[in-house]
Amino acid sequence: MRTADPPPWWRALLAFAIAPAIAALAFSCASPLYAGLTDVVERIWRTFQVVVVVGGYFPTLIFGVPIFVFLRRRLNPTLLNCTLIGAGIAGLPWLLLALLPFADSASIDGRATIVDHHLTWFGLWMGTKVAALIGLFGALAGAAFWLIAASGLRKARNARTGCDRRV
Repeated sequence: MRTADPPPWWRALLAFAIAPAIAALAFSCASPLYAGLTDVVERIWRTFQVVVVVGGYFPTLIFGVPIFVFLRRRLNPTLLNCTLIGAGIAGLPWLLLALLPFADSASIDGRATIVDHHLTWFGLWMGTKVAALIGLFGALAGAAFWLIAASGLRKARNARTGCDRRV
């Protein structure tokens, strides 16, 4: 069942180019790495360079583009849909990494997260927290995607059925 026409291709490409960078910049400002550097702007810039590639464009190419191609004619590009899908695209890879521990043992602040290659309840909790936090920035990227690709699209009447359709 076709629900809506997809956004124009040029707007979708622009959204795929800009939305991950917006979320990566927000993450970099909220949680800059490189604590040894004294200049905050340098810390944010260096964090942004890593996050935009690893946490922005890589998941977008691996998950976002195929999901967009699959859902573009099946789901209306609403703010809620784009935000939820953006959160899933960003958070899901980190949740999978947390659920599939590669280490023999690990801990956070003295509390075990992995014991004998098995995830502990505390490890599951911490992995879920990280995935949820990253998912929030993915939701920001989804909202930016919607703003660039789908907001402001006019609705047109379908002459054959008389129903409203996005154009």
